[in-house]
Amino acid sequence: AAAKVAEEKKKSRPRVRENSEMVVVRGVKYLKLECVGQGGTCKVYKVLCPKRKTYALKRIRLQGREKETIAGFMDEIRLLQSLRGKDNIIQLVDAEVCKTEGLIYVVLEYGEIDLARLLSKREKQARAKGKGGANGQSNAGMIDDNFLRLYFEQMVEAVGTIHELKIVHSDLKPANFLFVEGALKLIDFGIAKQDTSKTDTTNIVRDHQVGTVNYMSPEAILNGQPSALGGPLKVGRASDIWSLGCILYQMVYGQTPFARITGMIPKLHAITDPKHEIPMPPVANPHLTALITACLERHPHRRITIAEILKHPFLRPAAAATPASKGSAAAEEPASPAQSGLSAQQLQGLLEQIQKHGANVDVGAVTQEVFRQIATGESNVSISPLLRKHAKGGGEKK
Repeated sequence: AAAKVAEEKKKSRPRVRENSEMVVVRGVKYLKLECVGQGGTCKVYKVLCPKRKTYALKRIRLQGREKETIAGFMDEIRLLQSLRGKDNIIQLVDAEVCKTEGLIYVVLEYGEIDLARLLSKREKQARAKGKGGANGQSNAGMIDDNFLRLYFEQMVEAVGTIHELKIVHSDLKPANFLFVEGALKLIDFGIAKQDTSKTDTTNIVRDHQVGTVNYMSPEAILNGQPSALGGPLKVGRASDIWSLGCILYQMVYGQTPFARITGMIPKLHAITDPKHEIPMPPVANPHLTALITACLERHPHRRITIAEILKHPFLRPAAAATPASKGSAAAEEPASPAQSGLSAQQLQGLLEQIQKHGANVDVGAVTQEVFRQIATGESNVSISPLLRKHAKGGGEKK
């Protein structure tokens, strides 16, 4: 009888939703490891689930928020739910709305670093080596075609994924791409509301107009107003292409196309003025500048598409080679270590590491990791830990 009373008392106690060490979301207890970000009424924690996997937990306090803003949070959760299973989109693990406490908890995949921080790190390394570009000059010494191809293609494919679902992000920037186990994933769908007034696409509409100016398309700035481009022009899939072009430009030249222009009004005018020439210092690979130019076509109807980018000669250099160039002496010469990013000695070492694990290896995961290490400039490429983790039929299941 005493045991039964104690059990009833235990059940009657209010459940602890959260304290300094843990938080419970839909019955699952997550241990707080550290606070990795905060702003306003939102905090992001690195947490550990009962299965010992690390996640990011976003905690949003609703007190003082307008109804539209709260609806925006709910829209983001619904949007992430619709994108489950898309490998190049940040994956929603779980979410819970706690109306009595006035809180929303969102559990997401945890990423190591975003593209903005990686680019900043590479730029600092280039400056330290005396190769960094300044005042719009080409960063020729830090341009790595392998790095650009690997990550830009992943970004384009991620944006293509949401475009297939008739979703326009409209706030793309390097900070919106996160590295999760070596692969780039698209993040941040709002904390926004969906604009359902458009039949063709769902635009991500924010409480404040609109993405970061340095990555904003001309039509987003014009906001339906007539201009030298004609008009009115609506914000659509092509607007995300412009933003991708700005990111690629930054990856090549170390800054966005209009970063040198000071003052908001002159900058907005330059972005929307078809007569304003975007500086494009020459680089070794002419296909690269051609791709940037195609992305930064001011009229959205003439801008390159996702499908065209993925077939572009810069991303598909083998397909771009002509029969004459294939038979030329220059084409027959093996790529140098600087061109390929991997020396013969390094390649031999990697193959020996793979050989030790036999044929039972996830080749896709290993390839991603090798390219990641090359792209970030690591001199001693090693994949032994990854081979152990990604051996097929062994290790942790994804």
